Amino acid sequence: GLRGSVMMHLPGLALTKQLGVLNQLSNVGMTVRGLYGEGSETIGDLYQISNQQKQLLDGINSALVDGIVLTDKGGMVQYANQAFARMVGRSDEELVGMDCAAIFGYDTALRLYKQLDVAIQSEQSFMFKDVMWLQSKKYHYQITCSPYRNESGVITGTVSVFRDITQLVDAQERNQRMVRQTIAAFMHAIEAVDPYLGGQSSYMANLGGELVKEL
Repeated sequence: GLRGSVMMHLPGLALTKQLGVLNQLSNVGMTVRGLYGEGSETIGDLYQISNQQKQLLDGINSALVDGIVLTDKGGMVQYANQAFARMVGRSDEELVGMDCAAIFGYDTALRLYKQLDVAIQSEQSFMFKDVMWLQSKKYHYQITCSPYRNESGVITGTVSVFRDITQLVDAQERNQRMVRQTIAAFMHAIEAVDPYLGGQSSYMANLGGELVKEL
């Protein structure tokens, strides 16, 4: 997240022993640090005052629909947002330290490990689709995996974004069934008028079925 900071020289507050008022800044989303930032001491009555990110990020995080999870190279969860936690039926705090097998089951974890390894080895983002059973229900997900780099630029894991496309896939399958049924009804109607076109109508029905698959 973005952080805005300002360095302030506050000798007056120090002389009058009113530095305690700085503690009130946390009520308006601000934090006070030493001269060199978090964990440093104050020198010469210089204070670094920064906006806190947690409240803003928590608000954004709770509004996200896509599940986001950060895993290390061993597939161990380092971070998971609330959407991912809801997706797998666990709390985001509980997920930290768990591996994919414990979350998704062995077979699904094997598929995911292969994809995560591709992202790390290729050092590139890529997208794939997978079918998962979560909380006794079948879901279709579009998953985007990206290599995660630390502050030194070294790849230490992957960031995966899970988008639920179950409703989209179900709608596409319903449309395909309707098209196949329409083609079949049309062919039967032709055969009823002219039985000698039975072979031709069968061929056209098969051709229509293949076109539906491509669409």
